[in-house]
Order: sequence, then structure tokens, then C-alpha cells
Amino acid sequence: VDEVYYDKNHVQISAKGEFMISKSEIIIADHLYYNKVDYTYEQILKGEDGREIKPDFTIEDSDTGIIYYWEHLGLLTKESYRNKWKLKEEWYRQNDIVPIEEATDDDDKILIITKDKPDGGIDSEEIKNIIQNQILG
Repeated sequence: VDEVYYDKNHVQISAKGEFMISKSEIIIADHLYYNKVDYTYEQILKGEDGREIKPDFTIEDSDTGIIYYWEHLGLLTKESYRNKWKLKEEWYRQNDIVPIEEATDDDDKILIITKDKPDGGIDSEEIKNIIQNQILG
């Protein structure tokens, strides 16, 4: 079992009892949990280049063989955050993990991207719909 390290930024607690960084992540985690979708929070993912990242959520669908990586972008109003995200998004593409909007039936590693609204809010119904229509489909 991997040890999970939480720092002073992990102060939100999900319905499942996990410490997370943002309230938006809690909303996503709780929707996954209440829809009985197994997920791992911030599981290390190693790329072909050896670089490691931590997607917010990793969801492995044993029925279809698809692995979903879910990133929630909460601070797009900050330039440094946007720049860091661009690099991470490139990394996903280099490792054949495609955004869900571009995925075909042949893709088995899919990236789900959700974003806070410019005012900092989150659309919980959008999260529910992604889970029900895309993951549980």
C-alpha cells in the first residue's frame, strides 16, 4: 500500500473521509462516491519519459478497460497555474491520454477536465452528468 502524504493544503474532507485540497475536489469525490464509482485521489502516474504527475482522480473501469484521469482546474485566473496546466496537458497528450471530447472507441486512457467558473464557483450538476453519462454511461 502506498503511503499518502498530506500537507497543510489538504484540509477539506470528503464523504469517504479523505483529505483533499479544494472544495471543488470534494464535490467531485462525493459525486463519485455516492455513485459508487471507485477512484484514487492523487495517485502517482509515471510517464514514458519517467516524469511523474498526480491526476486529481484516477478511475479504472474494469468492465471496459478504460482508465479515466480527472483533472479539475480551479485557479485558471492565475497565470502561473494556467502555465503549469499547459505543461501538464501536453504531458498527458505525449503519453497518449486524450481529452474525453477527442476520444474514440479505440482510446483506453481518457482525460476528463473540469473547471471552476471565472467567479470561483463549480457546477455540481455538470459533475454529476459527466459521471452518469461518460463514466457510468
